[in-house]
Amino acid sequence: MLDPLLIWDIFCRVIDNHGDLGVCWRLSRQLTARGHVVRLWVDDAHAVAWMAHGVP
Repeated sequence: MLDPLLIWDIFCRVIDNHGDLGVCWRLSRQLTARGHVVRLWVDDAHAVAWMAHGVP
């Protein structure tokens, strides 16, 4: 396995209707698909549970 290209920390503040989290979530998924390591920091745990149910 190749070493990751970069390690990303993405900080997301959920403001309205989970749209903010959706953008951060898609960015995180795209970066991990390219081999990067991503830590997504979100200020609303309920929003994450709603968006990413079943994902560890």
